[in-house]
Amino acid sequence: MAKHGFAEVECNLRRSDSPLDGRELQFESWGAEYVDTVHLWFDKYDSPRFQIAFNRRLISDQDQIVRGGRLVRRASEYYHEWGKPRWQPLLLWTERRARSQVDVVVRRTPQIVEFLETGARGPNVNREVRVEAAGHAGSVALTE
Repeated sequence: MAKHGFAEVECNLRRSDSPLDGRELQFESWGAEYVDTVHLWFDKYDSPRFQIAFNRRLISDQDQIVRGGRLVRRASEYYHEWGKPRWQPLLLWTERRARSQVDVVVRRTPQIVEFLETGARGPNVNREVRVEAAGHAGSVALTE
């Protein structure tokens, strides 16, 4: 991510009261008006699996997400767990297969950068999910 202007951080959005835990990696790129974040989190049961999410936020209002997405195998997915499939025994998961998965993710990082900069969804950025409030509190509908 460094070649795309991102730096690894220990706290979310420079907030010392929001440290990352040991199962997370986060990279941030700060511009004049926006901060771009790429967040990786690993399976909580120490299985070699992870997900990747990314977003662009306004610096003036960091709770305001301009756009966000996840890196997926197919654009029709909402999320994807990279690494060892859940069904596969850990004994059969080799370092070679792990490196292969990492190589796939690295080759797809330009799609993350393009999406954060322009909003263009590449073939490995999840489909857009819009959340609209229904007529009463607590109810939401997902639309595509």
